[in-house]
Amino acid sequence: MRYLTAAALALITIFTAAVHAHAIREDAKGWRDAKWGMTTAELKKAFLGRVKTTEPRTIENGRLYSDLYLPDASIEGSEYEVTFWMDPKTNELTEVFIKPASPGGNKKYINLYETLLTSILQKYGNPESFESDEGSSHRLRAEWQLSSSVIELNYLRNADESELLALKYKEKK
Repeated sequence: MRYLTAAALALITIFTAAVHAHAIREDAKGWRDAKWGMTTAELKKAFLGRVKTTEPRTIENGRLYSDLYLPDASIEGSEYEVTFWMDPKTNELTEVFIKPASPGGNKKYINLYETLLTSILQKYGNPESFESDEGSSHRLRAEWQLSSSVIELNYLRNADESELLALKYKEKK
């Protein structure tokens, strides 16, 4: 009986610590100065005119549209292009898509992935899910579920050695 009580107390302690750690995890209410629900005008103001306008485009059968991007965001010493995706019903920001500014660049994408992963781990802790597939393509995916946001980090190396890297922040609905 004493062992069961000790085991129960240990489980409660672990559960309480896990809940506490999850409760104090910082939330990403957007990406940097871009916050969920911002309009195009608010995004332009938030980034002090660095945001560029482009031809409107849609993804996911029109679920999101974008006509704004930031061509030169510096993240952990590398340059990235940031696309702001809006909800066409509300014209408000719901997703931010980040990819390397120059394909290939001077660093392999796997190195950029590792740098981004380390940075996100330091800020938000361990991801809720992590996938690794090393078939003919090498695919890595990590996902963090925060209070108001989901963060996804994806890396793919195809059989032809071409690489893709994407970091996505999206509003949790």
